[in-house]
Amino acid sequence: GTRTAVSTSIIRGLDIAFKGVGGSTGTLASGETGVGLSVDLSGVTGSKKYSGLFMGGNVGIGTTSPAAALHVVNSSGVPMRVDTGSLSYALVVSQNGNVGVGISQPESRLTIKGLSGVNRGILDVQNSAGTSLMIVSANGRVGVGTSTPRTELEVIGTVSSNIGSFASMTSTTMNIGSGLLYVGTKNVGIGTTLPS
Repeated sequence: GTRTAVSTSIIRGLDIAFKGVGGSTGTLASGETGVGLSVDLSGVTGSKKYSGLFMGGNVGIGTTSPAAALHVVNSSGVPMRVDTGSLSYALVVSQNGNVGVGISQPESRLTIKGLSGVNRGILDVQNSAGTSLMIVSANGRVGVGTSTPRTELEVIGTVSSNIGSFASMTSTTMNIGSGLLYVGTKNVGIGTTLPS
């Protein structure tokens, strides 16, 4: 029912606590495993199987005051790890907040490890239509405007830079300083982008 009285009580639907003899903190013996709650539906067939449903409240793991729909706190280990049926460490959030994809110990804010034997992009940034805007391929090449970069950096489009240093460069056309120096397919222009 609806409670209207002012109260600081904590109303628990299910409360499970492991304690030692006399209510003190207990210690598991070597080889023992402590399980607070175990739900196994693996032997049940059907399209609608739910090990747990949480409605109308936040869920806290490692915290008694969750501030989000799922709030995980772990000060002594890895707070979050997701495995798939064939891939370990599909997603990891380390203790220092680094995020890893395909790697157990990410050393930067975001570390992505490619799959062994799979010739796919390591990073693929797409627009809403599913077109690749930028890709980092499995061989380390970066493509902007192309999903199949043929060199270490391939850009389909216009590149703008105020400073550049190149050992060698291949380009169909080159425009420096908005026409200060323009190299076309056949002609070179100084002060014009339309050399004749």
